[in-house]
Amino acid sequence: MEHYAGIDVSLEQSSVCVVDGAGRVVREAKVASEPEALVRFFGQLGLVVARIGLEAGPLSQWLHAGLSDCLAGQVVCHGVWLFRMALRMVRSLRMAAVSATLAGLPRPVRRR
Repeated sequence: MEHYAGIDVSLEQSSVCVVDGAGRVVREAKVASEPEALVRFFGQLGLVVARIGLEAGPLSQWLHAGLSDCLAGQVVCHGVWLFRMALRMVRSLRMAAVSATLAGLPRPVRRR
């Protein structure tokens, strides 16, 4: 089963949420906002993450470059407009809820 991750980036610590293909939360954590720390987190996770989504912001380019160089999964920066649209669906604005929303964004949606 494929897994997807969302990173809500803050200056010192970022909230990371990993979901499975059905959108169920598999793991949530706070990780230092540095590429090395995030790469270490995903390496110790023991799961293959197909895509990682993070909100476009001041640290995003630096983190995107560091993650893309070290991880096999595709790293995607989401524009603020997409992020805000996704947040409208979240009732609680806890950091975990925000990162869970980001994790769901790169997940493909099957339409019937």
